[in-house]
Amino acid sequence: MLSSAVFVVDLLIAALFFAAFYSKASMFRDLELSIHSYRIIRLEWIRPAAIVLLISEFMLFIAFASGLALYYKEMAAIVLLLMFNLLLLRKRRLDRENSSTCSCFGSISFLNRYPLSRNTIFIALCAGKCIVPTYALSTYMVFMQLIVSIIAICGSMILIDYYQTRNRHTTLKVNA
Repeated sequence: MLSSAVFVVDLLIAALFFAAFYSKASMFRDLELSIHSYRIIRLEWIRPAAIVLLISEFMLFIAFASGLALYYKEMAAIVLLLMFNLLLLRKRRLDRENSSTCSCFGSISFLNRYPLSRNTIFIALCAGKCIVPTYALSTYMVFMQLIVSIIAICGSMILIDYYQTRNRHTTLKVNA
């Protein structure tokens, strides 16, 4: 029972990081503009920072999807999410007259709402996973968990993207 709950939490966190990765990778220029809007990195370092961010989110997706890197993946996720929260708080403080938002998930707007709360919930999930005793998975189980996670998460993201694109296309049609 406990291992099923751990798998579901891993799957949920893996889905979060894959959704963030997928949304940012598909709109790379928007990611660069978003990073620039935080005003913490010099212009020539924005593209490398964007690439590092994408790689770190993809690596966290793989780590959570496979169940590998016990406790290390949770610590890395906590650090990354805390960093996101601190940077968003800084951006909001600098843009007092403007409403600073998060566009971490591109067109998946419901995930862009309340980014501080969302990140804090995922930080709590990761911290909770660190408290729960767990065990290393066999190579076969790691492979099976990775396959199931990839099919579930990537399949869901592709379907969401397809339906959003189809809905946009439908609204853009001109009735003749």
